[in-house]
Order: sequence, then structure tokens, then C-alpha cells
Amino acid sequence: MLKCFTPETPELKTSAVASKVGIHRVTAHRLLETLAKANLLHKDPNRGVYTIGIELYALGSIYIENNDIYKAASPVVKKMNELTGEVIAINVSDSRGGIMLLMREERKTGFRWAAHVSSVFPAYASAGGKALLSELSEEEIDNLYPEERLKQLTAKTISSKTRLKRELKEVKITGLAFASEEYIDGIESVASVIRSTNGKAIASLVIAEPILGESKIQNLKLDKLVKLGASLISYRLGYMKGDPIVKDIEKMITLWKQPE
Repeated sequence: MLKCFTPETPELKTSAVASKVGIHRVTAHRLLETLAKANLLHKDPNRGVYTIGIELYALGSIYIENNDIYKAASPVVKKMNELTGEVIAINVSDSRGGIMLLMREERKTGFRWAAHVSSVFPAYASAGGKALLSELSEEEIDNLYPEERLKQLTAKTISSKTRLKRELKEVKITGLAFASEEYIDGIESVASVIRSTNGKAIASLVIAEPILGESKIQNLKLDKLVKLGASLISYRLGYMKGDPIVKDIEKMITLWKQPE
């Protein structure tokens, strides 16, 4: 029942919840009232709608504070944000062809765009999503996107599965995924995967910025920084394949600033 509440449908009436879960309205009402009494949901008595309650938010905060990805990534994300002034984010897969925003450090100055933690958006239209999709087999991609045509979100969104697969092969080779105005007009991003101890890609690290006249990703070496940052977070999570070249934040900064 709690999963019925999403960023797209934050408010629901009893009848809507009953329909989504597939139970009788009376049963849904009883369960919703129980959740509201426990403060896991909040009920607006005037409108008869339920929203996520303060106790559920508190439980989610406990999870975030104790989540290995969050603890490993937080200092790296904050430092990268400080160094660049741009949005730095961590995304995880939602296993349904989308990605969820796990954490985000906002742009320091100038143009900003709305995006909140727990937002879910199509993986194929973002750098962070493409980085994670590049780890999947062609069969897994087909299962996620059964149709050849992909929904256009902007004029520059990848529109076909064939083109997506072609781009993902390049991402697999380079370790870098790019997106330019594919999800939001005026925004470009670059991403690289974060790996756990066993080498599995469990998240993606993203740098996103507004396009003001021309792309700045390569000019500012943001592609190099995101790859170094993802490598450092992976190391902090226990990924030790080979001899990791980035083992602390100072090394990340030194390597980033080195001339090519």
C-alpha cells in the first residue's frame, strides 16, 4: 500500500489505493487508518486524502544514513560539487527501465532546475541511466524496452532501441556515458558507474550542468573527474580490482588537475 505513493501521485484517496492494490475499499480504509495512526501516513481530514507520514520519512532517513553507498559517496560528492560548482548526483536503477535519484548536491550559482531525491526518470534519456544500462546484456535491454521506439522527452532524446544499444556499446568501452538535452532541455551530463566489492555496477555518479552556448564537459575535464570520482567511491565500497589509482580525495584532485 505504501508503494502506491509516488512522486507523481503523492496524494491518494482510499478508493485509489484499493484499486491499485486490488482489495476491497473497506479493507483499504481500515489499513490506511492503521498506517495513519502509526504516522506512517498522514490523512487530511478535510479532503480525505492520504500522503506519506513523518514516521516513514524518519525511517527512510535512517536507511540513507546507514546505506553503504551513501556513506561512501557523500564526501566525494560534496568535494566534487565544491570543485566544480555543478550538480553532482548519485543514481540507482529501479529495475524497470528507470533510475532513481539517491542523492544530489545542488549547483552553487546561476541556473538551477528542479529535481528531488527519490525522483524516477527513464534511464535511456540520462547519462546516469546509460552508464547503468551499459552493464546489461542485449536480452536484458530488450526485456526493459520491448518496443523499438522509445518515448521522446525532448527533441534530442534517443528515439530507438537500436541507437540506444549502439551508444551503450561505446559507453561499455570508454566507461563514460553522456547525455545532452535528452531529458531536460538545456542540460547536459556525464556519468560513470560505481561498483561494489564484487564488481557489480550498483549506482552511477553524475555531473550535470546547463549548456550555456556550448558544452563545457570536456573543456573543464568533467568527464575525467566523474570517472575518477566513481573509481574512488567504488574503492571506498571495497572494489579492489587491479591496483586502484584513486584511494583518497586528494589523489582524485591531483589526477584531475594534471595536464593531459
